[in-house]
Order: sequence, then C-alpha cells, then structure tokens
Amino acid sequence: MKDSKFFAYAGFFSAIITIGDCIIRTIKAAKFTLSPISIIGFVIFILTLILYFVLKDDVVYYNIKKMFCYYMRNRDSYTVENKECLYTYKSRTEMEYTKKHDIVSNVNNLKHFCDKFKWSKEQKVEDIKIKSSNPNHKVTVKRIENWHQYTVEFDELGKKQRQSIDITISNLHDPQKEALPFLSSNIICKTKKLRLVVFFKDENLKPINVKYKIYDNYACDFPLFQEDLSYNVAEQKIEIEEKRPIYGYRYEITWNFEND
Repeated sequence: MKDSKFFAYAGFFSAIITIGDCIIRTIKAAKFTLSPISIIGFVIFILTLILYFVLKDDVVYYNIKKMFCYYMRNRDSYTVENKECLYTYKSRTEMEYTKKHDIVSNVNNLKHFCDKFKWSKEQKVEDIKIKSSNPNHKVTVKRIENWHQYTVEFDELGKKQRQSIDITISNLHDPQKEALPFLSSNIICKTKKLRLVVFFKDENLKPINVKYKIYDNYACDFPLFQEDLSYNVAEQKIEIEEKRPIYGYRYEITWNFEND
C-alpha cells in the first residue's frame, strides 16, 4: 500500500515537471506577432488600470478634474486671471466687501463685466453703496431674483486685452448680528486663480472652527471636501487660495465667533 502511494506521488510530480518544462520550451520557441490594434488595446488596458487606482483617491481625482476642466473650457467672452473676494469686519456689526477681477478678453468688443453678490442678511438695493476703484468705470446695480447684480462698463477691449475691475460694497450694517459668518464664491467662467480672504479689524473678534469647503454646485448643502483652516493672528485674517477652480463649483470659508 505504501509502495503504491509512493509510485503514485512520484508519477504525479514527474508529470507536473514534464508539462511545465514543455510549456516553457514552447514559449521560448514561439514567435509572437502583435497587430497595431492589439498594441493599442493593451496600452488602453494598462492606462485604464492605472487610472482606476489613481482616481480612487478623491483628492487626486479632483485635481485631475480641475486641470481638465480648466484647459478644455474656451467658450467664455473673457477669462478671469485672478479673482479675489475680500470680506472685512470693521467691527462685529460693520462689514465691507471687496471683489477684484483681473480679466482677459476673448472677443474683439468687450465693453462690460457682470457679476453677482448676496449678503446673508436681507438688504435693499437702494441701501447698498457700491463703488469702483477706477473712476472711469461706470457701475450699476439691480436685483435679479434674490441676488444683487452689478455691471461695470469700460472702454472697449480687443481680443487678449486686459482689464482690472475692483469694486467695494460698503454700508453693510448688522446691529442684530443677523449676517451668517461665511464667505463664498461661485465660479461662473474660466478662472485661473481664486483667493478668499476674511479680515478682522477688531482685535476682540476671535474666529473659531474655521473650515474651507468645496461644493460641486451652488445649491448643494453637502461639501465634496472640507478641511480645517488656521486663523492668522498676526495679520488678523483667514485666507485660502485655489488654483484653477472648477466652473459651476462653490468655494466657501465658514467660521464661528468665540463667545458670540
């Protein structure tokens, strides 16, 4: 019985070795020819496999999407090279808002620039004081649904010409502390860089629980990403910069006030 098992095992391993040796010799002797279609298919398979593992990381996917969306979008009449939203607390109940845009015309007859803003406290159009830093710019404001839209008119720009637009919205009084503590910006055209800054001129104001949030549309309540931001005590500000923000996305800083 023991002898029969021994010979059975010996025969099995001998067969495995023989088959393995035969396969190796066949592969070595064979000549493989791959068609162009096969090569393309193989390359696509490898790239797809790599992308699958890379795009499983949400942050990596977001950064790739930013690059793709930015360089593929060319339909706007102008490109925003730099956008800055500056929200200043002069005191806990007195605020000021400045929006800066450095634009490059993509057409031959650009004459005006439109943008919207909305304070979280309800305010009438006639109560708003809006002024351009450029005395040659004419600024008008009107209400569009629940937004305030301002239009800046300037001398006609040709294609590739640049214009800087700097407007300040003042007279933001909030004696009852109704305005919500946040600063946000929607991306409505191709934008190279977005900068959000909140200044606190009153040293008694202490922002806490500071967050930076990214939403994939204006109406969404749940951010795609959220991260903690630090308050710069020396300069009394909160600041974040986003390169190539995505069209249609909303970028937001939120905080609370200590002892408020």
